[in-house]
Amino acid sequence: MNIISAFFKIIRLPNILMIALAQWCFHRFIIYPSFDANFFPLTLQTKELTLLILATAFIGAAGNVINDFFDMDLDTQFKPNRVIVGKAISEEGAQNLFYILNGIGLACGAYLSYIINQKQLISVFVLSIVLLWFYSAELKKTPLFGNLVISFLCAFSIILVWLFERGLFDLVAYDEMKQITIIVFYSMAAYAGSAFLINLTREIVKDFEDSEGDFRFGANTLPIFLGQRNAKIFLLVLNIAILSFLGYSITLFSFEKHLYHIGYIIILFINIPILLNIYFSIAKSDYRKASLCLKITLFFGVLSMPLFYYLNNHLNS
Repeated sequence: MNIISAFFKIIRLPNILMIALAQWCFHRFIIYPSFDANFFPLTLQTKELTLLILATAFIGAAGNVINDFFDMDLDTQFKPNRVIVGKAISEEGAQNLFYILNGIGLACGAYLSYIINQKQLISVFVLSIVLLWFYSAELKKTPLFGNLVISFLCAFSIILVWLFERGLFDLVAYDEMKQITIIVFYSMAAYAGSAFLINLTREIVKDFEDSEGDFRFGANTLPIFLGQRNAKIFLLVLNIAILSFLGYSITLFSFEKHLYHIGYIIILFINIPILLNIYFSIAKSDYRKASLCLKITLFFGVLSMPLFYYLNNHLNS
């Protein structure tokens, strides 16, 4: 494996690109059309949005690097074909890459906070760096708490876009803009909440896949802490929560009523086979397939933003 391929693999380039796409879609297809039509000048123009996406991408990439660094011994024994740190990239090289990527991400975030005159928001990026390091070093070995942290950080990438549109907080005071602002907030909550719940499921599924190695290395992840059967029951309850949340979220969008039911039926057809696969899984390959299906579900969730936008415009035209 050459150094370029190793770099793209260790930063998890597809995951980083999906987060960047989610941020761009949320701004372009939800925030922008909601306020541009009302001639409200947004904080995040092209330059500012690009800086936010770059800051998120570089800090997320750094988090993936340090995660591989801390997992080096475990991966060497249980995933020898996927080991990068210590082979294609040295341990010192991985540490340096972690600092460089975080440095670039933090610089982008600091510059963005400065040019929009919201310097306190730089703390958001600092906190993200600390949490990603702490997750990789300690939290991922704990039952559920590590899963919650990494799922929150993934969902937070959507919240960030809303958070940096500082002017949206002031619009609630204006009656003519209040309803639009509330709809955008609900949309943000729906997408961030869905991303959190689906990512939480996926993180726990990955713990099932890695449970043998985690047990031998002293980690106490949820399948080890609760046992396989109880952890799967927990996943079933979690997925019922996901389905309920998604069903409610769909009703937040201003479509014709029949589209509510069509959308929810599609979600059921996607989610139920994944649930059954997880519950009856035994081999690592089964959990790997379930994890991939959940990632695809997240990707189509991102694509739903432009779909909802175009459907909404078509139905209201």
